[in-house]
Amino acid sequence: SAGLTKLLRTQKNFENIFADDGKDNGLTDANIWPIFEDSKGNIWVGTNNGLNVLDKNNRIFKKYFYSSGDKNTISNNRIWSINEDRKGNIWVGTQNGLNRIDFSKNKITRFQYSPNKKSLPFNLIKSVYPDRNGALWLGTWGSGMIRFDPETTSSKIYQHEINNKSTISDDVVFYITEDSKGVLWICTSNGLNKFDKSTEQFSSYVHSYGNSNGLNANAVYYILEDKNNIYWIASHGGGLIQFDNSREKFKNFSEADGLPNNVVYGILRDAKNNLWLSTNKGISRFSLQQKTFKNYNTKDGLPNNEFNAGAFCKSESGKFYFGTIDGLTSFYPDKLFENKTVPKIIVTDFKIFDKSIPYFTCLVDKDTIDLKYNDNYFSFEFAALDYTEPANNQYAYMLQGFDKNWIYSGNRRYAAYTHLDAGHYIFSVRASNNNGVWNEKGINIIVTIAPPFWRTWWFNIIFVMVLLSLIIYFYKRKMNQLRRETKLQQNFSKQLIDFQEEEKKRIASELHDGIGQNLLIITNRAQIGLMNEHDDKMKEQLVSINETASEAIKEIRNIAHHLHPNLLDKIGLTKTLQAMIHKFEGTSSVTLSTAINDIDDIFSADDEVNIYRIVQEGINNIIKHSGAKQAEISILKKVNTLKIVIRDNGRGIAEVKLKNFLSSSEGFGLRSLKERVNYLHGNILIDSQAGKGTTLTITIPIKENEKQH
Repeated sequence: SAGLTKLLRTQKNFENIFADDGKDNGLTDANIWPIFEDSKGNIWVGTNNGLNVLDKNNRIFKKYFYSSGDKNTISNNRIWSINEDRKGNIWVGTQNGLNRIDFSKNKITRFQYSPNKKSLPFNLIKSVYPDRNGALWLGTWGSGMIRFDPETTSSKIYQHEINNKSTISDDVVFYITEDSKGVLWICTSNGLNKFDKSTEQFSSYVHSYGNSNGLNANAVYYILEDKNNIYWIASHGGGLIQFDNSREKFKNFSEADGLPNNVVYGILRDAKNNLWLSTNKGISRFSLQQKTFKNYNTKDGLPNNEFNAGAFCKSESGKFYFGTIDGLTSFYPDKLFENKTVPKIIVTDFKIFDKSIPYFTCLVDKDTIDLKYNDNYFSFEFAALDYTEPANNQYAYMLQGFDKNWIYSGNRRYAAYTHLDAGHYIFSVRASNNNGVWNEKGINIIVTIAPPFWRTWWFNIIFVMVLLSLIIYFYKRKMNQLRRETKLQQNFSKQLIDFQEEEKKRIASELHDGIGQNLLIITNRAQIGLMNEHDDKMKEQLVSINETASEAIKEIRNIAHHLHPNLLDKIGLTKTLQAMIHKFEGTSSVTLSTAINDIDDIFSADDEVNIYRIVQEGINNIIKHSGAKQAEISILKKVNTLKIVIRDNGRGIAEVKLKNFLSSSEGFGLRSLKERVNYLHGNILIDSQAGKGTTLTITIPIKENEKQH
């Protein structure tokens, strides 16, 4: 009933050797520094307390210590470097001098600084390198690089000089080596150097802040030559650095790329062209093809996660050695156990506002979750079902529809989201086992967040319909109001025009029947007086009275005619208009051309008066304001429309003024004309340009049975 449990037992990956703690088969000290394989296959291991020699089976068969009373011992127990020359001599650099060990004769020769004789110029020997020509190059702690001849004890020192870029970049030298072209490479605490032995000139590469293609670290511990003029550099703080010597460009790989730590001490290359790196947080395998890291630490069997500079070696058999602060570890890289099982993935918990949903069961691929719009904080917990080393399982997740890229969360198995919009999402999870084998397919959980009711399609349709209804309602209401106001205005204008015409008619009648008759009587009596008067002076007065009265009668008749065109009742609208135009033509310098259809008995008497006034006002504007020489007047009857066109060639109206001309004080007469056109339910259009004249087009509808009898 409890199910089946599978226990995976991993094989031992790393073979570790620790300090002896009083036992003869252990190392002389746990803090390991240089490691070196000699030509006979022996492994030399330097520590902070003596030198150890191991056979091919990692059995320690020889140990070297310093003894003050025995010159056939090494000069110091703190070992910093080990190498072998072409004669088979082992060279050991220490904190206090250089040593040559003739292993076959068990003879040790010390080289130390002496102020009284020709000797080694400096005792802190950090690196020893015999080049292909037999020269011995020494890297020191604080005194630069030394070329040393052990036979003559002569030497040459290369030190840093301020303001001289052709010298070595720093006097603390960690490592010296020679590439396939015979160039010496020197790693220092302040940059990388290459040394031309023929010119004895240095080229330096130091950390340059802000230079993305420059060296991204100060201290450089090691350099490894690759093919195609590419070099790999172990640095302090810059991680693993790739150097393209042809283009002199650097590219670093750091913790952001999967490296466990940015302090890299050593680099070894395996038969599959992978790089193995010792760091301050374990060992890392870097795939040159995929540019990915696989990391190992104490959980995988390492004695310690912190390694040391120079503490690495690849044996002739392909076995790797790395030294830590707590012992030596060795392994064959192609024999390391790798968990190749692709892990299954499940969602182990789902929470809303940090509370697990009731009766939750684990979610697998293509499962669904439905949320309300106010479930705006939720989270997933997930797991890779691989228990080899579950703490080293890695995860990546993405909420499709929200996240733009995969989020690599390391070993964190939790993802939370807040305030997402309503819609459909897919929560995807990928995971790897402890060995970096990924489940690339992963699982996909479908998440649907329902919108609030006010964001649903049916609510939007109802809202749009209601909104349109309100718009239509208020539009109609506004239009009805405008129509009512327009009707009121038209009625008011009609009443005002009717009142004006009635008043003009009354005044005209009174002028004609009252004052006109009285003036006529005066004229008649003046004429009777002339017939009976013989006094010349009196006759002259009577003649003057008669002429003045006659002129007054003419003026009153003209005023009366302008106030009310009595001819309309006598000869009709058509002839009245012709008479008015003829009269205007005779009293002005404007040449008028006319075309008038017969329009009698079409309009009511009131409408005829308004049409007369419209034409009258149009001609008045030409004579008074246009400055025209010629004008055209056409009054044409269409099917259901009377079209009046009054055109002149005068000064015209500027475009700026034309827009509001009918409502301005300058267009007062035209404004009155427009009111009459509105009274007749017609339209008026003014087309004018400055200097090109004006055209006034008026259309008035003709209605059946409109004339009032």
